[in-house]
Amino acid sequence: MLFIIKEATLEDLATVLTFNSQANINKETELSIDTAVQLFKQMKSYPDYTLFIIMEENRIVGSFSLLIMDNLAHQGTPSGIIDNLAIDVNVKQLGIRQAMLDFSIKYCHDRQCYKLTLPSNEFITDELSDFEHHGKCFVMDFENKTKKEKKNISFLSIITSLKIREATREDLPEILDLYAQPGMDDGSILSTLQATIMYKKMRSYPNYKIFACLSEGSIVGTFALLIAPNLIHNGNALAIIEDVMVSPKTQGKGIGKFMMSFAIHASEELNCYKMALSSNLKREMAHNFYKSLGFEEIGASFLIKPPHELTIESIAAKI
Repeated sequence: MLFIIKEATLEDLATVLTFNSQANINKETELSIDTAVQLFKQMKSYPDYTLFIIMEENRIVGSFSLLIMDNLAHQGTPSGIIDNLAIDVNVKQLGIRQAMLDFSIKYCHDRQCYKLTLPSNEFITDELSDFEHHGKCFVMDFENKTKKEKKNISFLSIITSLKIREATREDLPEILDLYAQPGMDDGSILSTLQATIMYKKMRSYPNYKIFACLSEGSIVGTFALLIAPNLIHNGNALAIIEDVMVSPKTQGKGIGKFMMSFAIHASEELNCYKMALSSNLKREMAHNFYKSLGFEEIGASFLIKPPHELTIESIAAKI
């Protein structure tokens, strides 16, 4: 069976919306084609955020998005995240999902990504057993109102000595020191010059910010937050939080909870449908911390080291 995967065009949006409609119980909130066009254009304003269509015998049978994120941590190597999966309910889905994964792994490998995050269990297939498991994926579902009301407890007004602001170029040396911790980059960090170049690149994204948490004028924590538009979940965006780090000298003082509360609140204000993050397998304390905030362990992330036998054409995936 041969699936062809290629970048979607404006002409493909009507079909993509049809797939979304098949899975949408609340028909009153379906996207109009005009809204979809605007969201599609917003997606294309990101440096490497692409909506793909999956074709079989000249017919579109599915679609998904793949976002490549630059970052300051992990020596500046980017990461990939899959979202917006929509498949025609009238076709067999297993082969389509495998084609999507094969294509995405190759796409990320070509862009020298260090990991691919799959923020849903529906993305996990047997093929991924060939890849090294990088971490666990945690998701907070803002569409689940009951969970949001119970779990999203704000600490923004409790710790008055802490302040959060967008990081500046002058903050980079202190942020890099936080990344150098064991369990993160273990001392293998970018130089200040390299970080400055990457920082400027990240600022070119429409909605991608690095934040610094300060106590008495010193940076004691940092995180990055990206808001990605998409065509499913009524057009509500996906929030992705990365590189959450707290100074070893101030751990256990509520700084991580303060930063996460800030990020959750900001994401809700922007009407995101969920927040996703990937955490290294070794960081078990962090995993328990995220669960305590109301995140669910869903999906996983994998290191991008394809086996030699995996060969995928640039726009085709064979099953």
